[in-house]
Amino acid sequence: MKARYIIIFSLSLIIFSIANSQILEFDVGQEKKDTGIGVTSPKFSLPDQTQKDKTPQVEKGKEILALEGSVDPAKYIVGPGDVFLLYIWGQFEEYFPITVTSDGYLLIPYLGSIDASGKTLSEVNKLLAGKINKVYKDAEYYLSLFEVRFIRVHVVGEVNDPGLYAMRATNRVTDAIALAGSTNTIADLENIKIIRKDSKDTLSANLLSYYQAGSLDDNPMLYGGDIVLVNPVRFNGAIIDINGASRKDGYYSLGEERGLREIISKVGGFNRTIDLTSIDLIRDGVHNRIDLVNTEENVTLKDRDIVILPNMPDSVYVEGFVNTPGAYPYQAGHTIKQYIGFAGGPNEEGTYKRVSVKRGSLEYSADDVLFVQRGDVITVKQSYIGKIADYIGIVSPLATIVLTAYALEIFK
Repeated sequence: MKARYIIIFSLSLIIFSIANSQILEFDVGQEKKDTGIGVTSPKFSLPDQTQKDKTPQVEKGKEILALEGSVDPAKYIVGPGDVFLLYIWGQFEEYFPITVTSDGYLLIPYLGSIDASGKTLSEVNKLLAGKINKVYKDAEYYLSLFEVRFIRVHVVGEVNDPGLYAMRATNRVTDAIALAGSTNTIADLENIKIIRKDSKDTLSANLLSYYQAGSLDDNPMLYGGDIVLVNPVRFNGAIIDINGASRKDGYYSLGEERGLREIISKVGGFNRTIDLTSIDLIRDGVHNRIDLVNTEENVTLKDRDIVILPNMPDSVYVEGFVNTPGAYPYQAGHTIKQYIGFAGGPNEEGTYKRVSVKRGSLEYSADDVLFVQRGDVITVKQSYIGKIADYIGIVSPLATIVLTAYALEIFK
């Protein structure tokens, strides 16, 4: 009897061991076994690291479709394709989506039609109020411009890709020119014309004034069928050629303003990317270096002058008695000591107490420099102890030679 129990117990252990080994060999990532029975196992999914930098990007040209802000009811002109939402409430409640038809009408259920084309949003609201008050005595309503229509405008003249372009009715001249590949080098940015299809009126746009002061009057909104004409600069007048790091390189007419500072300001040249200490003015083939930072000089420009605005180096150079001299990336707010630290600090002979900064053609002591700028050259000079050591290093051999000469009685 005892032997039987031992055999049964042994068989139970063997069966348990086999079953346990099968469980241990089970793949927790497997959803189905060979039996065909579905097995649900816990899954732990880590964030997809390849997606962490994939933030939504605006496709090329999509920025033209975006609105620049809330629509002004007193200025926005309604036209075919605009989509409205009309909400009426009171004794009853109704909600209508309405689209302005191709012939310019709003067809409103139970109320009739409104001629909306060419009218402002405020004027359409007044016409709608009159319609509603005739039909529903105690009703209230709300009219919302749900979607701004698309228009087509012609962009011609001195642009890189002239043609017919689709854009929103809230877009401006600069948006149309951007769609046309921007202007070329002979475009007159101060003399852009907008020809209205219906009224035959001609408006002017001065993009230099817009770029300089943000004047929206010089960058008007466009209507469907408008022709944006980018004229060339007049070569029969006084002109200059600006190249380099300005907002827009090319030819510019010289009017009453002929000072170099005024012209650079007009073309958006006073920015941190331009080295104003090294402007190159070419006149009659002769190069003239002009520093507008450290002098009050304001050269009067002449016909056919060429102005080259050089890019500001995007680094700071550290030289002298440092461990690793060289150029280091410019970082706003970093101090002189930090840049010297990037260069490994002063070497055995250098010192933080004797540092100069060269900016353009001028050199300053470290105490006179409030902020490090792009293109600065920081020079760590030799310490006085190092100079004395060098002096001793030179004098000591000479003294040895002299004493040796006296000892040998060479000078007797």
